[in-house]
Amino acid sequence: MHSLKFIFILIVYFSHFAYPAFADRNSEYKLSVLDMGYGDASLLELPTGLNILIDAGSFESDKKLARFIQEKRIHVLDLVVITHAHDNHYGGLSQLSEIVSIRKIITSGLNNLPDDLMPTFETLKEKNVSIVELRRGEHIILSPNARINVLHPAEITGEPNTDSLVLTFALGDAVLLFPGDIPPSIQSQLIESKILTDQPDLVLLPHHGDELSETFADFIQDAVKIISAGPHELWHAPSEKTVERFKEKLFRTDTSGDFIFKINGKKIVHISS
Repeated sequence: MHSLKFIFILIVYFSHFAYPAFADRNSEYKLSVLDMGYGDASLLELPTGLNILIDAGSFESDKKLARFIQEKRIHVLDLVVITHAHDNHYGGLSQLSEIVSIRKIITSGLNNLPDDLMPTFETLKEKNVSIVELRRGEHIILSPNARINVLHPAEITGEPNTDSLVLTFALGDAVLLFPGDIPPSIQSQLIESKILTDQPDLVLLPHHGDELSETFADFIQDAVKIISAGPHELWHAPSEKTVERFKEKLFRTDTSGDFIFKINGKKIVHISS
């Protein structure tokens, strides 16, 4: 029994979460998008039991994020995505690391980390948490029917928004798009260069619902669109133009709070706020 357990652990860590598949192609996934104010944090729960956190909110919202994870009785986060090095995307990580076990973190850049993020990463490394930089073209296999595709960046510029990880989650027949805070120029580039080709069924709008490129806005028109935004002393979001553009399938945390969606095939159902 001990030798079998050892082999299983090797598969998990060196084959990018190649867990046994006990879910068919269109099993049910659950996505929770939390109201982090002017920040992002989303929890994706897979039918195989994996828990994936995409961004970790702000320092101001860290207790809310920790409380949410505790209330769901989650003790292990198999993967945490930090799309880029702005504190409204990683602010809750330190608090979170004290209450759950984190197996792996992926991000776009590990050089020149902000001073308030470096100690957290160092502490996590001491706990043997794997922290990995990813680039365009790489992917993570979550199960035979679920994978993460990395669309951006190909290289690092040093500007956090521009360097945001852009990920698609292919979950059976559904495609979820998480583009971090990429600016309009990168939004257009991904489509015009045919890097982003799969029409998303759900997208978290980039940069908290800021103004979008025309190409990108047209591309995501039919998707479920989510804006994660809230009051900020310096930045205003979402853009009025973005809100007015999408008359259907638009969900806003700044007006309605948290959202929970069930995803089965291409059917995406909003089950609660």
